[in-house]
Amino acid sequence: MQAGARVARHIEWRAQQILARSQSDAVKVYVGHGGAFRHAAVHLGVLRIEEVRHLSMEHCVPVFLERHGEYRWTRVAGEWKKREPAYVE
Repeated sequence: MQAGARVARHIEWRAQQILARSQSDAVKVYVGHGGAFRHAAVHLGVLRIEEVRHLSMEHCVPVFLERHGEYRWTRVAGEWKKREPAYVE
């Protein structure tokens, strides 16, 4: 969750910078650890904490988030990878 909080803060900070300089829509690409991005999605309000352990990210397959106004984010494209339930005896 701490790494996710740092990633979410960075995404918000960069979004503010882009918004201040851009006159049109913009796309920013982030590459990093899927777990940190899933936890960042919780901090951004895109995922619920209960969903994180059931999801992953496919290698090299993007998930697109869009910012709507101040601090409101949604997933607009791409899919989270569904994790198989852990086998427990």
